[in-house]
Amino acid sequence: MTHSQIMHIDKSLQVISLQAQALALLHQACFETPWNQKSFEELLKLPSTIGWYNSNGFLLCSHIFDEMEILTVCSHPNKRRQGIAKGFLNEMITYAKKNGIRKIYLEVSSENDAAKALYKSFGFKQNSVRKNYYKTLHGPIDALCLVKNL
Repeated sequence: MTHSQIMHIDKSLQVISLQAQALALLHQACFETPWNQKSFEELLKLPSTIGWYNSNGFLLCSHIFDEMEILTVCSHPNKRRQGIAKGFLNEMITYAKKNGIRKIYLEVSSENDAAKALYKSFGFKQNSVRKNYYKTLHGPIDALCLVKNL
C-alpha cells in the first residue's frame, strides 16, 4: 500500500491562505459541520498550531509546553481505511517524543467507531465525556475525551 508523502503544514505567511483554503475544502468533504477557511487561517497563524498533510488528508494539533491536543484529523471519504490517519498519528507521536511531550489529548464523537478503534490502537484512554459537544443535523452528540501518556 503506498500513500502520498506526509509533509509538515507550511505556516509561512505567503501560503497560509492557500493552505487554509485546501484544508477547509478537505474538511468539508469529511465532516457534516466543517470548519471554514477563516477558521483554518486563524489556527495556522497561532504559534502553537502544528500539523501534517498530504493529498488525502491532514492532522492539526496544538503544542503547548509538554502537552499536545489533536484539533482535527481527517482522511478523504474515498480514501478511508487505508492507513492515512494512522500515518498522521505516527508522525505526530514521533514529533511528540522528540519534543518532550508528556500527554496528548483529543475529543472524538461517541458515534465514530472507526476513530475510537484507531485511537485505542495507539494507546489513548478515555478520561471524561463532554455531553452534547458536537452539533449535527441529527442533534447533539457526546464527545469522548481521550488522553495518551508518553
